[in-house]
Amino acid sequence: MLHLEARRRGGDSLNPEESARLKRWLDEVHLPSAVVHYDPETVDGYVSSGLEGLHQQNS
Repeated sequence: MLHLEARRRGGDSLNPEESARLKRWLDEVHLPSAVVHYDPETVDGYVSSGLEGLHQQNS
């Protein structure tokens, strides 16, 4: 999915299937301050997490 997002941000056209898959994925990982880490060793190929509370922990 990261490659589709990179293509979209780069101005490339996505076909309808790619656009739908990307939208579903973005809806799943959409968190305030979300971080997505590419990891080919995982089943999904990425790990995502939010940074909520990080500022308070480091203050």
